Amino acid sequence: MKKQSGRKIRAKKQLKQTCATVEYASIRQIWLRKDDGELLKFSAADFPALLPGDRVSDSNGLRRELSPFNPDSLSVESRGVCQVVLRVRHNVSRLTHTLEPIGLFVPGRVESSENLQSIDNGQFLVATLKRKPTRRRRGIVWELSSIDQILDNQCDVATAVALTRFGIRENWPKRIKTDLDDVALVCTKSEVINRKDLRDLAFVTIDPAEARDHDDAVYCERSEYDGYRLWVAIADVAHYVKPGTLLDAEAFKRGASIYFPCQSIPMLPSELSSEACSLKPDLDRLALVCEKAVSSNGTVDSYKFYEAVIRSRARLTYEEVGNSGINGTRTHEVSNSIQRLFELHETFMVARKTRGALNLDIPAPSINFDSSGAVADVSKDQKFLSHSLIEEAMLAANTCAAKFIAEHYPNAGMYRVHGPPKESNLQFINQMLSDSGLSHKLTSESTLVHCQIVTEQLRRQSPTLYSAFQIHLLRSLEMAIYSSKNGSHFALNYPEYTHFTSPIRRYPDLVVHRMIKRVLNDTGDNPEESVLTSLAEQSSRTERRAESCARDAESWLKAELMKSRVGERFDAVVTDCRHFGVFVQLDSPYVDGMIHVSDLGYEYFSYEESSRNLVSDRTGKRFCIGDSLKVRVAGADPELGHVNFELA
Repeated sequence: MKKQSGRKIRAKKQLKQTCATVEYASIRQIWLRKDDGELLKFSAADFPALLPGDRVSDSNGLRRELSPFNPDSLSVESRGVCQVVLRVRHNVSRLTHTLEPIGLFVPGRVESSENLQSIDNGQFLVATLKRKPTRRRRGIVWELSSIDQILDNQCDVATAVALTRFGIRENWPKRIKTDLDDVALVCTKSEVINRKDLRDLAFVTIDPAEARDHDDAVYCERSEYDGYRLWVAIADVAHYVKPGTLLDAEAFKRGASIYFPCQSIPMLPSELSSEACSLKPDLDRLALVCEKAVSSNGTVDSYKFYEAVIRSRARLTYEEVGNSGINGTRTHEVSNSIQRLFELHETFMVARKTRGALNLDIPAPSINFDSSGAVADVSKDQKFLSHSLIEEAMLAANTCAAKFIAEHYPNAGMYRVHGPPKESNLQFINQMLSDSGLSHKLTSESTLVHCQIVTEQLRRQSPTLYSAFQIHLLRSLEMAIYSSKNGSHFALNYPEYTHFTSPIRRYPDLVVHRMIKRVLNDTGDNPEESVLTSLAEQSSRTERRAESCARDAESWLKAELMKSRVGERFDAVVTDCRHFGVFVQLDSPYVDGMIHVSDLGYEYFSYEESSRNLVSDRTGKRFCIGDSLKVRVAGADPELGHVNFELA
């Protein structure tokens, strides 16, 4: 047989077909979670027909660099059960109506066979779409499977839009009730008999005023030596939520509770999160306790874990405890424990300063509503010493749990890991320090003590620049993740760290509880490393999803407030600059937004990337991070979460 002559032709590399699930969809963005865990973010224009929960495959291997996509390579394998927020628009006679999707691009029209005449014009509702649209003469039509909820106010709308964008359902599957029916929601004698009885100790819970789930209680007394004994009691969620149950599977799927400005979506059903597992006053509750001996210099000398039954004496709030303790309306034993906690807190803060830990003072926004449910104001969340008091007590318990896991599970566990910042991420931070006149430089090898010295100098020298600097320093840090491998926590400066104190609202805490209880009771085999790795990766994903979902609603509500204040003037501080505009933050109301470069004046601006300054080509005028400006609200779009300003 003759050999064929001619030049060689290299065969095209065959790309493996990739499958992914739509994790988030809005009118701007689509997030695809590949089966290997990688998250890809694209413009919604690349995927005009995808909705949350849809399963897709791509024969070209689904990669970021393939945008825009070849429509022939992408196919929808299955449709998710998708909820949408709709606005009802009646015609003048109210004989017909249109349903307008909000916050989500739905390709085609949405129709309902139900009579909607009783629903007010402009009313928002949550509905579930049928899995597959139909193609009619006038185009694609999505029919409603059900109308699930009528929304009453702005906060309800913002929350519902955020949930539908992420494909998160508020309600629990009906089958979960089977597991709840098997759970004793009150303490029985058989459950208490083998536990340490701590009902004579004056435990208290200290939480936000609006909190409904109370998963941690504290008690403190002076030790007979020079130091303190601290008890941190955490709701024994693992006693109620067993591995392999439908309840556990749903908790794993949710991964974390989501906290919105006006409501929360709990990881566990309210029968557990707000009742059986909530450490309410004057009720017997099962707990997993970390008891610690703390020296006068704030170091933990010894600790032990055990199962117990407690009875909280009081439900206190951060505001009530404040900066110095509580008034005389509480019992002596409660007041005495609170005073010991404040004393212990002082020693913890000394140890923190000696150890070195990153202290970023970035206030959280507090969104306030009027009686109708409309946004009235956005302010800075007020912090009291009591916040730090509880935080330090929980940090101590978490570090003890990490040491316990490392000792008893040397091969794999559940840890909270935070790596040091990369050198490349610190380049701009050092540029900011140089521009402010400070000669200090931060590197990935810098100690946190050195970092605190630098930031404190900047705070004294330039308070406005310091506020923006903190934001950029936070952005320069690596993301904290859950990991089956032990690793240090950079920001807290702990050699090992985990999450133990919130099993009602975080799934990894529940995993840690199970691991501790397995050792205490000498039951079961150690979990496999592959299982723990999978749990850690899923927990990191659901944590990010919960944070993004809450932030989505928050941005909507901030824009809703500023939409009603178009034309008003405010003082603002520049937090960042890009070639397309200047980002600013107001102090009151506490919102941020952008001034587009076209609204900076009738001139051209050049962007200096190293300093992130915008410089006028004609006058040399600069817009720099930390500058104070007078701005006017030019517009706001709640659906996009954008607030636009112009120079006043």
